[in-house]
Amino acid sequence: PFAKGTLVGSKAPELHFLRYIGQVSGPATLDIKSLHSLYANGEVPVIMLDFWGTKCVPCIQSFPELAEVQNHFAKESEKKQFAMIGITSLQGYFVDTPNHKTIQTRNNPEKELGLFPDFMKGMDINWDIAITEEDVMNTDYGVLAIPHVVLIDKQGRVRYNNISADKEEKIALIQQLLAE
Repeated sequence: PFAKGTLVGSKAPELHFLRYIGQVSGPATLDIKSLHSLYANGEVPVIMLDFWGTKCVPCIQSFPELAEVQNHFAKESEKKQFAMIGITSLQGYFVDTPNHKTIQTRNNPEKELGLFPDFMKGMDINWDIAITEEDVMNTDYGVLAIPHVVLIDKQGRVRYNNISADKEEKIALIQQLLAE
């Protein structure tokens, strides 16, 4: 859809999760296998996808602002009306920013997947993280650089792609989608 120019307004492309780490009571693996499975129970939340990577300095720098957006919508999150999901993929190495080191994980995906919960704690990530089968540089969403933010409405359609808005503008866009 992105290549055809039809992504915005179309159903969000599927993402398949190798691991989904929720933040209800701290990092915990949840049995959520795909983006579309979030819609399975009929309660469709407004979703903000943040495509990112552990090696991406601008991504890491955006974490405090993302935490503020998540905090702003905490009540909607509890009512399952809003979900913020950080989208990343396996890289074969893991940049452990809080501990200032790079950990080689080539040919050891379980090791790399296992590093995310402590990383989330160390970086004060208060939103969910999904590690996808698809590469973080996702062509279906037109992700050419990260961070890359996408908003999906309650009907599962992409409404905004590659948002470069500041925190207040993101909050306003999300509030608009929640009000629909």
